Amino acid sequence: MDYDGLRRSCPPAAIVSPTGINMRFNALKQLANRLRIGEKIVLGFGAIGLIFLGVIWYYHVNLRDSVSAYQDLVRVHVARQAHAFAIERGLLAMRSTSDRFLLTRSPELAEQTRQHADTLRAETESLALTDPGSAETAAQIGEAAKDYARRFDAIVRGWRIRGLDESSGLQGAFRDAVHELEERVQRQEVPGLESAVLQMRRREKDYLLRGDAEYVAMVDEIGAGIARRIQASSLPSEEQSALNRLLARYLRDFHALVEQNVRIKGLTAAMYAAAARITPLVESNLLSATEAMQERSAELADSSAERAQWSIVVTAIAPVLGFLLALLITSRIVRPVRRMADLLDRLTRENPRERMATDPAGRDEVNAMGIAVNTLLDHKARFFDWWRSSMQEAIACRELGGAKTAQEQAQAALELQRATETKLAQLATERERLIAEAGRLDQLAADAAQAPLNRAAATELRTIAGDLRTLVGMLEGR
Repeated sequence: MDYDGLRRSCPPAAIVSPTGINMRFNALKQLANRLRIGEKIVLGFGAIGLIFLGVIWYYHVNLRDSVSAYQDLVRVHVARQAHAFAIERGLLAMRSTSDRFLLTRSPELAEQTRQHADTLRAETESLALTDPGSAETAAQIGEAAKDYARRFDAIVRGWRIRGLDESSGLQGAFRDAVHELEERVQRQEVPGLESAVLQMRRREKDYLLRGDAEYVAMVDEIGAGIARRIQASSLPSEEQSALNRLLARYLRDFHALVEQNVRIKGLTAAMYAAAARITPLVESNLLSATEAMQERSAELADSSAERAQWSIVVTAIAPVLGFLLALLITSRIVRPVRRMADLLDRLTRENPRERMATDPAGRDEVNAMGIAVNTLLDHKARFFDWWRSSMQEAIACRELGGAKTAQEQAQAALELQRATETKLAQLATERERLIAEAGRLDQLAADAAQAPLNRAAATELRTIAGDLRTLVGMLEGR
């Protein structure tokens, strides 16, 4: 098979050579060595966090789409339903407080009814904004609610005129008049006049209790009888005039109260009629909103179930990716430490020649430990070589001193020369390393002159200083 032709026919980007892969891998290793262990852990957790953020983002996208669809549902159909319920609750509350006002005539209940009417109007305005179809219904409900509120306000005004209690309004006025009439009658001795006034008060109370117009006629009849009794009495004309004025004032205020009751009754019936017009409109709006919402909800349920399935798949993949990433970061930290432990264990029994793979410019603590272990191994190797050379030199010197023949002397001198040359080669090697270290010091000094001395540079300077002290000690024979 023509591999060269096939390679030439492929686009350059499609060809990935092993050399390119190794270069990329070495670049990644160098980048990893530039990071401290804490930074690697932080980046690892950051990457795991990004994975989970991706899961959250995917969930958020699905949630956003679902929420957007449900918002469209809520904005129209659910809103119509909610406003319909709110309108119905507002109507019930308004009718409840208005009914209680008619029973107790409390000003606080009148104010609560107005507040419920305002809430009802606000709900109808919100209903009109949901969709065009609800605007017409909202307008009808709003008009009926306004009519109800107007009727109720008219009723409240009518009751204020009539009198919210026994001492206010028309009711208080005719009671004041009849009380004064009773006091004057009690001071006079007119036969049957006081009992007639009491009988008129009883019919008045019957009317106020039952509201029957029959009692109004009885009050008028008794009042006419009282007037005749006053006219037929022997009282002075001034006293008769005063009694007639009080009686006329009482009857006038009583009839005004009766007229106000009739007016209040008519306004109450009109108010209930307005409330009755709202209920069918609200129920119709509620029914249509419920049907539309059920149909749209079924569609959204199907799409949400599909999104939920994909979310489960993505959520299951994320922990696996996080575990693999954590395993990779852990292995990058543990594997070199395990290798260093093996080298240090061998160092106690032998002089290993293997060295840790390190990056001189790396900032990783494990890389720094590897450099320190390599330095320790180098120091022991140099010490061992120097010790062996020194022992060979000592042995050669001893043999040279104890040689008896010329051949033995020549052999001992040759061994001494070899040992000395070995030591000189070691010294030359250390000299070259000393020169290289001095060059590194010069470069660091130049860098420090341009920027503040950082922690990494200070550490490297201390390491070089220690190496130089070791070299000096070796050169001095220590």
